[in-house]
Amino acid sequence: MLFLGMYVCIYALFVAVEEGQFFVRYMFLLLALLAAQCMYPYLNPKGTVTMVDVGQGDCFIIELPYRKGVYMIDTGGTVSFPKEPWQKRRSSFDVGEDVLVPFLHSKGITRVDKMIITHGDYDHAGAAQHLFSQVAVGELVLGEKAELNEVETGLVIAAQKQSVPVHIVQQGDGWQDGGVLFQIISPTSFEETSNNGSIVIDAKLGNLRWLFTGDLEKEGEQRILKDFPNLKVDVLKVGHHGSKTSTSEEFVQHLNPKVALVSAGQKNRYGHPHQEILELLKSCGVYIYRTDEDGGVMYEFTKKSGTFSKQLP
Repeated sequence: MLFLGMYVCIYALFVAVEEGQFFVRYMFLLLALLAAQCMYPYLNPKGTVTMVDVGQGDCFIIELPYRKGVYMIDTGGTVSFPKEPWQKRRSSFDVGEDVLVPFLHSKGITRVDKMIITHGDYDHAGAAQHLFSQVAVGELVLGEKAELNEVETGLVIAAQKQSVPVHIVQQGDGWQDGGVLFQIISPTSFEETSNNGSIVIDAKLGNLRWLFTGDLEKEGEQRILKDFPNLKVDVLKVGHHGSKTSTSEEFVQHLNPKVALVSAGQKNRYGHPHQEILELLKSCGVYIYRTDEDGGVMYEFTKKSGTFSKQLP
């Protein structure tokens, strides 16, 4: 409706210029419409959770109602493999430059309040450094662990160059914005593997309880069930792209989710999501959204309700 109003106003403005009448009136109206477009996100009572189609990787972007906060959970990243010279393309594809930056700009997002990197695998964090140079980042969030890996260390250095504070979190931490509480339920800093050291976030968005799990595997799932025996969720971000090493039957049955989100690349070489995991989720009555078939998946919500929609790949 805003764009329609702008088109009508611009047409009327040109007519007024030609006829020499009411020029100032239409100019003020056009400026008012442009201002309304800029202010719309801050007046919009709806928020969104988007599982961005980044291929074989993870990236979720959360916008709270009235733009009280914009959070990015992982950034995806283009994983490159050795190629013969004839196999190399003239221009290489980059998730940050070719997917995330255009998506953020299309939503009018120029600042990400928290960039949360669940763990340092390249398919979860590879595009983060590029984003530092393209959008303002309020805070880089990493999980507590004995030692940062090479990717995470590079992110800390990039953040310091941009004067972006780095916050290390572990189980028991959390924050609240716009009436939404985000709780960190993992890691504990004692995990033995990078995947089980993923940041796991529990939040209630649009009257649904969400669990973002990174690449959490079965061992980590068992620890969470032990630490949080009453944990139930409505939406489960399936760990490790639907690998057989994650999403145990006990974990799914205990959480009792209604919806599962799987982020995986189309025809990826790892066979994600695994058929065994898909059958388990279906047998438990869980509706599955997956980026390799559905493209991006968006949940638009208000305080009391919300709706899922697909964006074709």
